[in-house]
Amino acid sequence: MIDITKPYSTRNGRLVRPLCVDGPDSDYPVIGLVLDNGLTDTWDINGRYDKRRDESEYDLIEVKPKIVIERWFNVVQSPDYGLYIEQYSTKDAAIAARQVHGDTIITKAIPFVWREP
Repeated sequence: MIDITKPYSTRNGRLVRPLCVDGPDSDYPVIGLVLDNGLTDTWDINGRYDKRRDESEYDLIEVKPKIVIERWFNVVQSPDYGLYIEQYSTKDAAIAARQVHGDTIITKAIPFVWREP
């Protein structure tokens, strides 16, 4: 069932803002604004564009929030341990560690991006 408080897109990637779930057509009561063209369209209560088909590129799917976590890495070349990597949650922590390890080669941020399942 479509929840108008959640973000949606069509299966083919067009963002849709649901406006209501109680529109005048009982077969397709969900009315939404397709954001890239400013036009409205309708779907059934479960987000299907065409009830006669199992799946359509115009069906609504919930857009899961993107989560970005950034980690900072120091690549260190040590005469005792060889080449190794240290991980930090902040840039300041990685830079502070460079002061301790004078043999740090590079400090770099790597963002990890994934969507909630």
